[in-house]
Amino acid sequence: MRGRDSEPWHKARLALTHQRFFIGGMSYESPCIAVCVISHETGLCRGCGRTRQEISDWATLTPEERATIMTTLVQRMTNAGMKVSPALVRWLEVCC
Repeated sequence: MRGRDSEPWHKARLALTHQRFFIGGMSYESPCIAVCVISHETGLCRGCGRTRQEISDWATLTPEERATIMTTLVQRMTNAGMKVSPALVRWLEVCC
């Protein structure tokens, strides 16, 4: 019989429970603000400004690759005419 710790939902819950949160509910290692909707017009997430590919690759990127992407988020969202979350702006001011 498998224990509770081997269930996928439990591992996900543990990961969220032990994730280091920083500003506005965002993790230090991710710009996600839990507004996960991809704009059909821009191809960017309306919450964080990442592309689908960046979101799907995020766990395998190096910290340097993540930092490079994060420093472009506000500008790319602004250029695309998207509203930039104040939480994202605050996080990037402190983090990057």
